[in-house]
Amino acid sequence: MRGVEGNLSVKPLIGKPGRVWTERTALVAIVLLLMSFSIPMYGQHVKSSRLLEATARIGEIVNEARTYAIENQDDFGDPMWPVGGDGLVSLSSTANFDYRFSRGKGRSARTTPLEIEARGRAGTPVAGVTLRVSVPNLYSAATPPRITGI
Repeated sequence: MRGVEGNLSVKPLIGKPGRVWTERTALVAIVLLLMSFSIPMYGQHVKSSRLLEATARIGEIVNEARTYAIENQDDFGDPMWPVGGDGLVSLSSTANFDYRFSRGKGRSARTTPLEIEARGRAGTPVAGVTLRVSVPNLYSAATPPRITGI
């Protein structure tokens, strides 16, 4: 490395006058091409993370509904699914989804399937998306989520 007074000099760009312009244009084209792939992929990633949030919340609701059914039986000792978001079961909305029982509420948990639905709220990335999970009976596992509106 030379000292401050050494022979360091900056040579002007020698070559064709359009060379810098062409290089910059190529660089911009590459950046735009990368952006055209990455922005939709990021949008899909955001939507997928929101769906995971809803799936996890539905899992909590299923566990709460099972607990409710075990603790609340009819006159014949038959466990009953909850009617709505009361007591043990919380159907409170999250930032992206509204939750509700779409089938089976208030019926026998031994013979009637319970269906829980999460609908994407308007003005969110998941508006128009619906997740449905069904629990065939109190003693069986929930079905994988059915997703519509993606």
